Amino acid sequence: MAIQQPHKPYRRRRQVLQNRLQQRQPQRPRHNGYIPPFPNTISISNPILTPTPPAISPWQFKDLNNGNTADSWVEYSDYLFPQHFTSAITLVRPAIIELLTWNDFPESHYLSPLPPTSPSAPEYAQLGNFGNYIYGQDHSGWRTMAQYYITWYKSSLTTAPAPKTDNVVFWYRVHPKNAQCANGAATIRNSAYPADAVMWWAVVTSTATVVVNVGSQTRTVTVSGNGPTSGMVPFPTSLGSGGVKPTVRVLRGGSVVYSATGQVAIASSCAWQNFNPVVGLAGGGL
Repeated sequence: MAIQQPHKPYRRRRQVLQNRLQQRQPQRPRHNGYIPPFPNTISISNPILTPTPPAISPWQFKDLNNGNTADSWVEYSDYLFPQHFTSAITLVRPAIIELLTWNDFPESHYLSPLPPTSPSAPEYAQLGNFGNYIYGQDHSGWRTMAQYYITWYKSSLTTAPAPKTDNVVFWYRVHPKNAQCANGAATIRNSAYPADAVMWWAVVTSTATVVVNVGSQTRTVTVSGNGPTSGMVPFPTSLGSGGVKPTVRVLRGGSVVYSATGQVAIASSCAWQNFNPVVGLAGGGL
């Protein structure tokens, strides 16, 4: 008996989905717009179980600084990690999820600890000029976010699970996108798309208040224990002579449960063009 092949429009729709899953970046800026991460017709009640594992990446930025604008670029990644994780779990439910990457430092989507600067250290990585936008830009907080979604993915739950502890992950770039930096590529492709803001993502065990402060800008949000909540706080108009470090607090019953301060200040001047974020964590961690 001949095996009946899927109708051609279905095959095309499935291939479009797989192609989008293979992209590390679910929403690429094109012609002042965005490609939606997945077709709107797919839902948790109507998933497509693709055999192609989606590749989920937290960020995308690279600067070869060779005078070729094609080699210096940033993709729109402000909420890339949580959005792509949620889409993969609730819309597609693949058999395998691939995380990109553990230690691809030059493209800024690493999850590992930063490499040591000493050449004699076993974990030393020869980064060359890439080190100008990597050293100091810790991404460890994203591992806490990834662990939450990995737990959700393995549980096969259709709704977000309750976390074991409070966690607020926050990430930000260290200078405004229009800053004139002393070194690095003069033009970064797609640099208009990232927001000049501190992004944050929170999961809490019970209702809590999240306070995010960035210089003169403050946002206070009540967060429930019903899954992840996210937001952003814009950079202040004035960053002062020494820049500002964002602070994040988690309060419950009027008391501070967790707090954290960004490791690197956001400054109006910069030694190197840098669209690689710093990632912080206010919470109990993994």
